[in-house]
Amino acid sequence: MHKAEPNPNNVSFRDPGGQVFRAAGRIFRSVYPEASLTLDHFLTSALAGTLQNDGKLVRTWSPDNLPESLAALPGHLVEHQAVPFPTYPAEWCPEMLVDAGNLTLDLSEALLQSGWGIKDATPLNILFQGPNPIFVDLLSFEQRSATDPTWTPYAQFVRTFLLPLLANRKLGQSLRAIWLENRDGLDPERLYPFLSLGSRFSRPALGLVTLPALMSKKAEAAGTGAAQKTPADQTTFILQSLFRGLRKDLARLSPTAPQASHWSDYADTLTHYDATQRSIKETFVRQTLAELTPAWCLDMGANTGQFSEIAAATSQVVAVDYDVASVGRIYRRARTAGLNILPICLDACRPTPATGWRNSEQPSFLSRCEGRFDMVMMLAVIHHMLVSERVPLGEIVGLAADLTTRHAIIEYVGPTDPMFRILLRGRDALHAGLTTQLFEETLKQRFDIEATCPITGMDRVLYRVRRRI
Repeated sequence: MHKAEPNPNNVSFRDPGGQVFRAAGRIFRSVYPEASLTLDHFLTSALAGTLQNDGKLVRTWSPDNLPESLAALPGHLVEHQAVPFPTYPAEWCPEMLVDAGNLTLDLSEALLQSGWGIKDATPLNILFQGPNPIFVDLLSFEQRSATDPTWTPYAQFVRTFLLPLLANRKLGQSLRAIWLENRDGLDPERLYPFLSLGSRFSRPALGLVTLPALMSKKAEAAGTGAAQKTPADQTTFILQSLFRGLRKDLARLSPTAPQASHWSDYADTLTHYDATQRSIKETFVRQTLAELTPAWCLDMGANTGQFSEIAAATSQVVAVDYDVASVGRIYRRARTAGLNILPICLDACRPTPATGWRNSEQPSFLSRCEGRFDMVMMLAVIHHMLVSERVPLGEIVGLAADLTTRHAIIEYVGPTDPMFRILLRGRDALHAGLTTQLFEETLKQRFDIEATCPITGMDRVLYRVRRRI
């Protein structure tokens, strides 16, 4: 059977049962005949309806008014609810990976009671809507034998959830580095040499890394053998015990609450703002957002999310920061308080590139931003780009203009500001020419300045600007 070749609109083509396409802002799945009957059976089940209503499973239906570009696709077409801003594991904090793992186990336990199972258990099957994970791989569902005590995706779950968390916790490896290099996660044999002797024989590394690594050659020689048959009640008990054990492993590898770093404590410990100055900044941001009521807000350099939370009162917010501990704090707060904030671990000066086959499977962060945000906030972040990253001011203003379709709130931080001077480290001459006049002239190349707000007693000014169309 002919299957469509990968193209810029094809975002998933590895599954033998079908492919996912993006067209006209909508998400479609072409399901091949060998998988269509199973999918239809699952979607008409009461369980599928419950999971969709609970927000754990992406909503799916038969589409109307197909885009012309998809009319000739093979197989049966279904349409999925479009997750407005997809993110990928390289952009998650550890807390997000833990919750994605728990969602995978939630689904597996629910399916177990209904004679279904999943054949894949990878974070790539999960996206986030705000701070809530949602499972999107409909072709992962399959009917399972009530007498089969094996959980097919166990090894994949370990490689893609538990071992990346272990490498992050024990070895300090960032999830970004792990996922940009390893689409299929980590193998025990790869981690084993880097663990200390004590770590190798502590939980959960003993069962997840040490024993599998030591026994891998014997396992290869022995082969897999035929599937065992077990009475149905024993099968259920065995699998439920397995899921409980995996949940315990996730809990052992979860970050301690809350994680701390220099920047995650920054908003709580900063001394260069007094109460009046903080109030001036917060009032300006709050009033601007209340007046403009943007639908989508991008908070670049969100720190621990003080201003993201203000924006979330009226907007859907994507909060970006490169400090993992800060993003973790935003995520915990958003989950606990039900805030409409999607936190992302990302360095604005090194945004996530397009990845996968022909760079088509996971689009770049910047391409995902195109046309999405009608408000961008860049508060107390531009001086970091200017000094630490040596990005020219015009380039930073250009980035802000490309990220927003309408408005931005941008904070000027001048060379005499204490935080600016800390970053300079004696390189004063490099930015001696930076003034509010130069800053405003540069802003006017891409924006109209609608309002300004100097922060009393500081070399800082807040700008409300509108992008020039």
